[in-house]
Amino acid sequence: MAENTTVNVDERQRINGAGRRISDRLLGRDRADAAPSEPVPAEEPPQRLGLRAALDRREAAAAGGEGPRPEAASEPAAAAKPPEAAGEAKAEGPPRRERLRDAKPAKAEERPVGPLRAALDRREAAAAGGEGPRPEAASEPAAAAKPPEAAGEAKAEEDKPTRYTYNPNLLPQHALLGSLIHTPNAIDDIEKFLGPRDFSESSLRALYTTIRGLAHTNGLQEVNAIEGDEERMQAAKDNYVALLEALHDQRFTDAVIPNLATVVGQVNAAAPADTVSYRGVYDPGAQMRLGRMVLEDSVRRHVESLGVQMVRPSPLIRPSFFRRRTGTAEDMLSNLTTVTASLEKLAERLARAVERTGPSGESYQDLDRAVEFAAQPYQPSGLRALGAPLVRRAERHLIHLALHSGTGLDLGLTPEDFSSSEHANTWAAIQRVQEKGHSVNYVSVFEELRPVPGQPSLPVLSDTELTRIFNTAPNKSESKIERSLRTVFDASLKRQSQTVRNTVQALARNQAIDPQSLLNYAQKETSKLAKRADTVSHHRQKAVEQLGQRGVAR
Repeated sequence: MAENTTVNVDERQRINGAGRRISDRLLGRDRADAAPSEPVPAEEPPQRLGLRAALDRREAAAAGGEGPRPEAASEPAAAAKPPEAAGEAKAEGPPRRERLRDAKPAKAEERPVGPLRAALDRREAAAAGGEGPRPEAASEPAAAAKPPEAAGEAKAEEDKPTRYTYNPNLLPQHALLGSLIHTPNAIDDIEKFLGPRDFSESSLRALYTTIRGLAHTNGLQEVNAIEGDEERMQAAKDNYVALLEALHDQRFTDAVIPNLATVVGQVNAAAPADTVSYRGVYDPGAQMRLGRMVLEDSVRRHVESLGVQMVRPSPLIRPSFFRRRTGTAEDMLSNLTTVTASLEKLAERLARAVERTGPSGESYQDLDRAVEFAAQPYQPSGLRALGAPLVRRAERHLIHLALHSGTGLDLGLTPEDFSSSEHANTWAAIQRVQEKGHSVNYVSVFEELRPVPGQPSLPVLSDTELTRIFNTAPNKSESKIERSLRTVFDASLKRQSQTVRNTVQALARNQAIDPQSLLNYAQKETSKLAKRADTVSHHRQKAVEQLGQRGVAR
């Protein structure tokens, strides 16, 4: 049994060894067939060709010759491709080398190389220190390709003057000053209606004052009267030098312009010295028109600022509570007198400007329609609204007096003087009763306040309030009546002046409003306020005397 086992093991080992020898022999044969017959040399990295070599290949291809093979640079990419991708590419078609080799060369006219070749030649010549082609040779094809229309447009742009790029609101002022520097003869007519205060900036006011002083002392030349371009430019330079010296020496004004070079540059941009021969802003008629434009802008600014003076400013030293009399009719009348005088002077100067320049020819917005949009009734707000109860109490006191006065009481008040619509409509009913000659009492006023059929009902004092007022005796002390009248009159003037001021300022900021119409409206409204303020004190004294004669307690 042991012998049979040993024989079987030996037989199995012999068979396995023979199988290994056969498999080694077969594997060796396959390796020999798959091995290359010659060793494959290592591929050299592709050399990076320069721009000169690329141009040589392109020219050779255009001439039909054999230049360097263009596929040399693409071999590393093909070698780096994995075997599967290479097999797929081979199955799709011929190799890329064959496709590139069989490709037809491009035509010479499809690939222009003249400008690039010329640029390379110039670069090499510059590096070698020689004389290469002229630099403008590269731009000759582009110039030749430009159509004649484009060339004409470029020439027109060169002749076009530089635009004024500064503040457009200051353009009339800059243009006028720039023209007066070189043609100062028009200053005699312009200064009859235009003054330094009409310019919006202190630097421009100093320039105008200096130019006017130099013109009166023959310190500036009339460049427009000089013949020859060079002579005119030299005279313009001399005028600039004379202006700068006069400003530096403060010959005609004490003002100092910190940014003098900038201001003079803006003035020159609005009226360039090299355009004197073309007239333009240097024409006397154009200068007069520019002066009027500057004056019209000044009128708008002055009217807007005068609106602030229509209301009495607060005192510098606040008075005591018992002696406080702020916003009185007398104070407002004083301010309105000053405003009226200023408006009259502006109107006179604007009339002289219109007389010299004629109608403007511009279309302006209708004033009445603009007033409707600009009028905003004044409503007190903030701390000023705290005094509203005092005003309402004073109005109620005057209505109380009127209901107990019978006939013939004239306080000089109108419904517009009352801040409350109920008080205003009730006072209007009292006036209608007086006009009819009836006695003013609870019954007559109640009948007058009864709503008319078909008309909307107005807010008035209720029956309960009228009954309470009629059943209680009013306070007829002279001091109380005087305070109530003063409170109602002053509050009314305050509201009216604020409303007029807001309307006038809104119109002044509207460039579509005629300056002459703006001045007329401001004068009319100011005169109405002044007349009202003037009559308030007389009405107040008269009312106090009437009530005193009727047994008013003193």
